[in-house]
This record gives sequence, structure tokens and C-alpha cells, in this order.
Amino acid sequence: MPTRWISAPAGGSLGLDCRGFSHKGPVRSINEDSYRSADLPGAVFLEVADGLGGEAAGEHASRIAVESMLGFLQSSWISDSLEDPEDLLRRAAIRAHLDIVSDGRRDGGRGGMATTLTAALVVWPTAYIVHAGDSRAYRLRDGALQRLTTDHTVEQQLRERGVLQAPSLRYRNILVNHLGGDDRFPELQMARVELDLGDSLLLATDGLTDALPDADLASLASGGESAEAVCRKLVQAARERGSTDDATALLARFLFGK
Repeated sequence: MPTRWISAPAGGSLGLDCRGFSHKGPVRSINEDSYRSADLPGAVFLEVADGLGGEAAGEHASRIAVESMLGFLQSSWISDSLEDPEDLLRRAAIRAHLDIVSDGRRDGGRGGMATTLTAALVVWPTAYIVHAGDSRAYRLRDGALQRLTTDHTVEQQLRERGVLQAPSLRYRNILVNHLGGDDRFPELQMARVELDLGDSLLLATDGLTDALPDADLASLASGGESAEAVCRKLVQAARERGSTDDATALLARFLFGK
């Protein structure tokens, strides 16, 4: 899809190049990652989700999460002047959690299914972030990458407590927070960041970020290539680095205004 113009709430338009790419890892029969992007009146919405491997029907959990989030926002969003974007994003994530739990109860084979979720609602020039799990959101500016989310893993908890000094494969993929799974509500991380023309937002699942350090993500995502080309390059690089997990990248470039 070529660069398109989107409306900005303060008037005028923004040039947006937004595409994603996802590839199934070599050890699974189905891709458990899901992603979506959509234009809303005066806003842009991006999201990625990674169904939990080893849990029941992870691919269904991730799909329900992204479809529920997007559906809630499309039915509820009017404009930034009438809605609180952060509150609406939080409510959309809770709705997705409840939909996953409800679907699992209806189908015994999917009971306990769960997923990560990382999403961004951009009401120019602010990006509102909601996050649960170990997928990630980044802002890319002038070749520098800023991580906007914290991994909700045992490894991260141990490092914050000073118990663990170095990365640990043993604890890296043990999640302490996610959507679905049971009746407990997720502890949603909310964040916001201001954007400038020329910035990019990158959302990615851990199949990508476990294989590519932030410095490599920044290097590969910088330059004049299209968003689709960058996402394909990132996923391919992760596979070449030995990633065996499903890998997904979703990139939005905010190019110019008028």
C-alpha cells in the first residue's frame, strides 16, 4: 500500500506509510501472532498480539484480541474532542480480555487460552500505548530507538529486583501478565509519547525482539525503505539470527504534513 494521507485532529493531513509482516516460526504448524492497523477519524490504530505457546489455542486468543480491540474502537471512537483516548484504549483492552475468557468458556478446547497485546492509538501528535506481556512498542527518531513498554516476564522482574544481572533464557519467556487465561484482570501498562514528523512507531512480538537487540532493530528500521520492506527485512533478519518463534513487525512512518 503506498503512502496515504490521514486527517489530523488539529486540521491538515499527515503522510502515513503503515504496513506489517508476520511469519510462522519453523517449530509450529500455525502462526500464533496476529496484527492489525486501521484509520479512525482523526487517529491511527496499531496492534500486535502473540498467542501464548503451550497454552490452549494461542492463535485464537491473539486473533480475538486484535479483532475485539479494533471492533471496540471502531464502534466507540468519535473524535479526540469527545473521547479520552487513553481511557478508551484501556477499556478496549479489557473488552478484549473478557472476550478471550468468554470464548474459552464456550469452547472447552480453548479454555485457558491467552495472549500478549501491545497497541498504539495515535491522535497526532500523541501516541497512547496499552500493553500486557512481552511484545514491544518502540519510537524511532533520527536513527535512535526508544522502547515504550516493559516486558512483563519473570526475567524482567528479577532484573528489577537486582536478583538477575544478565539476560536469562530460563526466565525470559515466562509471562507474569497477559490477556485471557482466567478471570483475573490484566495489569495494563499505559504510556504516552509525543511524535514529530519523520518519527516511526514499531510494534513487534518477541520472536523478533528476542533475536534482534535494540541497536540492530534501529539500524535495520532506519533509512528510506517502505514500511513493508522494513518489516520484511526485520523478520528475515530474526530468522537468520536463529529465531524459532513466530515473528511479527508492524511499522508506521509519519512522513510529512500539509
